[in-house]
Amino acid sequence: FEGHVSELIHDLKNAVKPILFIDNFDSIVEQTVGDRQSSYGAIYTLFTTLDIPIIVNITSKALSLLRRYKPIIVKKFQIIDVDELSEKEANVALAYHKKELENFHKIQYDDDIIDLCVKLSKRYIVDKPLPFSAIEVLDQCSAEQKSKKMNNPELREIENELLTLEGIKNESVKKDDIDNVKNIDKLINEAKLRGVKIKEEMEHSNPIITKTELYETISKMVGVPLSNLSKSEKEILSNIDKVLKKHIIGQDEAIESVTRAIKRNKIGLYLNTKPIGSF
Repeated sequence: FEGHVSELIHDLKNAVKPILFIDNFDSIVEQTVGDRQSSYGAIYTLFTTLDIPIIVNITSKALSLLRRYKPIIVKKFQIIDVDELSEKEANVALAYHKKELENFHKIQYDDDIIDLCVKLSKRYIVDKPLPFSAIEVLDQCSAEQKSKKMNNPELREIENELLTLEGIKNESVKKDDIDNVKNIDKLINEAKLRGVKIKEEMEHSNPIITKTELYETISKMVGVPLSNLSKSEKEILSNIDKVLKKHIIGQDEAIESVTRAIKRNKIGLYLNTKPIGSF
């Protein structure tokens, strides 16, 4: 890491009027606030030795960590707060990335996937704002479907068949059974041709991602049962107190106070400047 930063500084010093943009600065912050002081030194050098515009994309969580552990770096920032996108705006952003993801993963999306992905990400991926949470979900779902596509059972059968044939061929060579070697070579070539044909068909067939695959991905990412994901927010909220009482014994009054505050928040009866509830 330190070597990469040194190379970057060298290149930027020799560039003509450069502007440095660092995306996902959070991953760098994770190294900087840890025990690796050399990483901190490299980042500090980057911000203090270069007299060029540096733009970083950082979340509020990572910024808080940096303020706590390395405030001297934060002093170098001129902070511009960017609010989380609304669901409508996130839909537009995700639609922009849709074709790019389809081409990269060689898959297709159902028409209603974008809207559902944004809604589920807003509800369940709480550690990242929109549209980044929705893009991560869609990318993860696409990668999983691409992996399933490549893990073709017919190809595995052909691979096993080739291993078996190669073993038989080696035994025939040891026995100087030339005729059988020729027959085995023929079978091996036929099996390889079948494999090539299947791979060609796979290249031209893009799997379609539907609601089912999206629900499965979200369920794996956040550990929420599939049955809950398909429920509407209204259904979940209507039974939230009953669900909590099953797991928390002897705190009925506290549960009722908490659930009232949650329901008030969900229907919009709250102030942005105050917490959802104070008990």
